[in-house]
Amino acid sequence: MPSFLRNPDPEAKPTDASFAVRASPELWDPWTGEVQPLTEFERQGNLVRIRLHFDPYDSKLIVFDPAVHHEPKAAVQQVGRNIVPIAIGG
Repeated sequence: MPSFLRNPDPEAKPTDASFAVRASPELWDPWTGEVQPLTEFERQGNLVRIRLHFDPYDSKLIVFDPAVHHEPKAAVQQVGRNIVPIAIGG
């Protein structure tokens, strides 16, 4: 399941994104073809929660391949109050 996320604003934004999936998250770069597993996430039941940082006008392609499963290395830490929450799916 791919999800294209973007920051339409001229300010940087930390964002908590929750996805209704069972697979592990990967960050895909469609211009270079690079695939990077995201290891800082949390599983909460059928949700995967990821902390993402968006630069001004930044975008990210997050992909959940059902065949890819890796365990998180660190939980999402609550930092600051200006976190923008978003929920996708489910």
